[in-house]
Amino acid sequence: MVRELVTSGKYDLFFNLCDGGRDEKRAGVDVVQALEEMNAAFTGSDSHSFEPSKIDMKLMVGSSGVRVPNFVLLENAESLAKKCRHLRFPVIVKHLSGYASVGIHKDNRCENLEQLKTKVVRFVKEFNHALVEEFIVGREGTVLACADAQSPHGVKVFRPLMFHFLDSGDDFAYFDKKWTMECNEKAYGFLPAEDPAYAGIIDMARNAYRNIMSCVGYGRVDFRIDDKNGEPVFLEINPNCGMWYSEKDGGDFADVMVKGDPTWNHERFLQNAISRALREQAARKPWYFISHDKHGQFSTRASRNVPAGKCLFGDAVHPIPVVSRALFKVGEDSPSVGCVVCRADGIHEAVAIRHSCEPNMQFVHGRTLLFAAKRNINVGEELTVDYATLRDEAMPHFACGCGTKNCRSVIFAVPAMPRTVEVKTMRKMLREKKRIWVKEKVDREAEQLLRKKAAGGGSGGGSHK
Repeated sequence: MVRELVTSGKYDLFFNLCDGGRDEKRAGVDVVQALEEMNAAFTGSDSHSFEPSKIDMKLMVGSSGVRVPNFVLLENAESLAKKCRHLRFPVIVKHLSGYASVGIHKDNRCENLEQLKTKVVRFVKEFNHALVEEFIVGREGTVLACADAQSPHGVKVFRPLMFHFLDSGDDFAYFDKKWTMECNEKAYGFLPAEDPAYAGIIDMARNAYRNIMSCVGYGRVDFRIDDKNGEPVFLEINPNCGMWYSEKDGGDFADVMVKGDPTWNHERFLQNAISRALREQAARKPWYFISHDKHGQFSTRASRNVPAGKCLFGDAVHPIPVVSRALFKVGEDSPSVGCVVCRADGIHEAVAIRHSCEPNMQFVHGRTLLFAAKRNINVGEELTVDYATLRDEAMPHFACGCGTKNCRSVIFAVPAMPRTVEVKTMRKMLREKKRIWVKEKVDREAEQLLRKKAAGGGSGGGSHK
């Protein structure tokens, strides 16, 4: 259905409100993946950050200095005391996914090991896992973030909302409470800008949005303010959070934050989302194209000008990490060698890159790598790299015919070496490898010549009979 709508040519952009989780029978990431496959312009999160797990979130924001609760992921309740020995009670049991507060009920907060064991057994039986994390005693709130070039660091963070309904005896937003409460001023209130935690919350939300969602789409960050020290603690981010609910239904938290900002409204939010979607569509267009040259060999060329130093694979334009692979026929005396750049996630999306002794691209580091433009690359220019820098020790030596001024004639695989190795040592090693290769080639040619002579002599003897 999505592909039919895209190929119809009737729509310039798709406004995506689908937010179904993987375990739900609702449209979700499959819609986003179809839109990306067709390179259609669409609002909201991309497929890479549509539904990150809570552990992925914690790792990505925790590594940037944002505080997250201590946690452990369990598959059963065995040796529970040992597995949770680094946690302090109270703790809370959660689902690995963050959508719609699934699995979160009032009894998920546990005060001791006995309560935790009872809850974990039931939770694992229903969901096959249980994420146990320290419960942060304090106020709870949420804050909306989106990409905006006019805001500090390119991220617009709206005024945080604090949950008032937690003052009625409930100390966290569990599923039933969240979906039965009325979204009105009795349920929430804006955090004053002079609150000591305000600046920290804005900074936390900005970092979470940048590190988890890569500044694509919009998301709502849930947090708690620790009563002990007043420090904000990241809980999770909700990509493609609910928005644009009717006013008679009270809207949603994100709607409230947009309306409550004196410099923003829904119209500006929508225009910003559209402009970002069109920009991201342009960024997704490949900067290269693959074809055959006049000799029937694969050739990859630039489809637009590329400045020197720009990362070409493995960056925001090509967000999946990539791996270089040397390709060759096994068992050939004089093999022809090729190179492809493959996605590291196993999906078949390969780019063929040919060798040159004077390449226009270079590896930044290792075999799981970044490619960078070594110099300015013009539209239509073939993309090349020095195969000797592949660091693939399985690659055989091969004769080079790149035709450049500094062609080395024979290319050898350079093994990964410590940075302390001197250039003289490297050159000496390569000269020795070349000498051995030339000797082996001469020996092979001599052996082939003897075989031809022997075969010719045998046929000649037969003709004299």
